[in-house]
Amino acid sequence: MAARFFPPQLGGAGATVGALGLPFRIDHDEKWAQTSHFQYQFPKRGPWVGFNWRYDSGLVAGNTPCYGVNANNDCPQSTTLANGQPGILMQDVVGNPLTADLEFQAGFACNGVEATPTSPLPSVCPANAFTSNLVNIPPPGTEDDDHHPPRIQHRSLFDLAIGDDNFVSLRQ
Repeated sequence: MAARFFPPQLGGAGATVGALGLPFRIDHDEKWAQTSHFQYQFPKRGPWVGFNWRYDSGLVAGNTPCYGVNANNDCPQSTTLANGQPGILMQDVVGNPLTADLEFQAGFACNGVEATPTSPLPSVCPANAFTSNLVNIPPPGTEDDDHHPPRIQHRSLFDLAIGDDNFVSLRQ
């Protein structure tokens, strides 16, 4: 489902696209989700086997640190390192530092070193060295809240069930 947020209309006038960083994708926007169910029953009263497969392409992860300084990819965590290279501050969009546990739960890593529940990443990470194994973070300068937001990594879930319908018939 494409779930985009647009600003409200003012006095009957149409929405102003691009105003205040709008439109943007809201948290339940997902490009593709699918659930498939296959079931086979052996002879008419025999046991059955069922298989479920669910695929999720990834929900929007809006408060993910990113790098972008243009109007269409303004990331508040963007900074410049002492050597002039782009960097990402390890904080949320309002400037609060991320905790070690939060960085760990998001799978964040800087220069290949992963955060742990008790050891946070450095307060600033080079933009090209910031990665996550759980969140798909757009490359530096390419994040766009409407067309290319950070997303949770895609996943597949599988379920196998075996059973036997052994109902007692009350008919005579």
